[in-house]
Amino acid sequence: MMKLGKKNIALLILACLIVAQTYVVFAEEAMSEEVVTEEKANEADEENKTNEENDDNDDNEENKTAGRTIIHSLETLTEILVAENLEIEKSKLNHEMLLLNLEQTLEDYEELQEDVENAKDLVEVREKQVEIVRDELSDLATDTLERSQALAQLNWNIQLLDAAERSYEAIIKQEARMMESLELMKLQRDQSSRKKKQEIEKIKANFKKNYFQLVLLENQKEVFQKQLENLDMLLETEKVKKNLELTTQMAIFELGKDRSKIFFNIRNLENNIEQIREKIKTDINVSVDEDLMIILTIKENITIRQFVLNDVIEDFMNNNLALETSLRVAEVKREVYEKIKEAYEEDDNEYKVAFLEIREAEINELRMRRDFEHLVKQAYFQHEQVRIDLLMQLQEKMLIEDKFEHTKMQYDLGLISELQYRASELQVKQANLNYVSAKVNYINAKINMELLVEGIN
Repeated sequence: MMKLGKKNIALLILACLIVAQTYVVFAEEAMSEEVVTEEKANEADEENKTNEENDDNDDNEENKTAGRTIIHSLETLTEILVAENLEIEKSKLNHEMLLLNLEQTLEDYEELQEDVENAKDLVEVREKQVEIVRDELSDLATDTLERSQALAQLNWNIQLLDAAERSYEAIIKQEARMMESLELMKLQRDQSSRKKKQEIEKIKANFKKNYFQLVLLENQKEVFQKQLENLDMLLETEKVKKNLELTTQMAIFELGKDRSKIFFNIRNLENNIEQIREKIKTDINVSVDEDLMIILTIKENITIRQFVLNDVIEDFMNNNLALETSLRVAEVKREVYEKIKEAYEEDDNEYKVAFLEIREAEINELRMRRDFEHLVKQAYFQHEQVRIDLLMQLQEKMLIEDKFEHTKMQYDLGLISELQYRASELQVKQANLNYVSAKVNYINAKINMELLVEGIN
């Protein structure tokens, strides 16, 4: 009878422990960090304004910025990013230098064209001189002093003609290469505004990806912290059961191992979160000692966009600057070839090289088109895959939430333990995390597709 009494007492103690919701709060909980919400951001913003007002009365400029808290949403962060981005500023300088170089090249090209005309005129003069001497030579009798002198004069004029032709060939070649360089510089000038716009869109897109990655990591951290809390409760329960000889030390040891894994997972997440935050701070020119609070939000329902593969490929090909440049290079090579034909014969190397360069440019264009088509198709089918996954995760989330409502009802009626309730609650958080992860993946895929439509790769 005494044995039976002890067991009943043990079970009663265990039940009381679970119902009382007692668990050990570990020291590692001090490292937990909440996602910044709109409400908390507003509270911090008010505090920040007060600090700034106090700072205005401080004569020490260094103390004015120390410990300052900056709060921004994705929209304001993106605006600051564009304003502070050095690549955009550099592109402006490059455009100005391009215009100066283009102006100088145009002047040099005009002078070179005059030299080409002069060289061509000289060749024509030398050709006429040779014809005149040959005509005179045909009228002279053989074996005479006059004929010998005429032959010497003909030989001299032929040498002058040969030198003039070589000079004309060299300057035509120089003109063709300068024309090639000039036409590509003109193309860069014409593309400048579109290139700047595309660079801004690409910078903003990459920034958004970092932002939504931060959202995902914060959600992952929240789930891990919930797992840690549940394990803490379960571990304490197991310890009580061990004292009552209802479990083994090995079971406690395994739970401790699981807890350590989750603890270090949280540490790794925090490190990744901090890394992204610091990258964002650098991108928007915020110093290390300033605390950047980011309002992390993601829409509950995001718009699913339908893309048509043929339309995306066509739009990309029409808007891509690299392909446009490749097309123009092929055209310029044909213009160079026509220039070379003016001074070189078909068996000359320069003539052959100019002809082969046309074919090379055409092949490069075709190869670029095929590579880009592969790129667009890969992005398109990836978008379709994550779109399907998003819908699947949404359905899974809704099913688990419905199931949790039933579990909550059972818990409220005292039909299940708190551990069972917490396990079900964790399933909801995990399902929500999976859904957030699917949303982030879809947002990134959608961003990529929208860039491709604009011709940005």
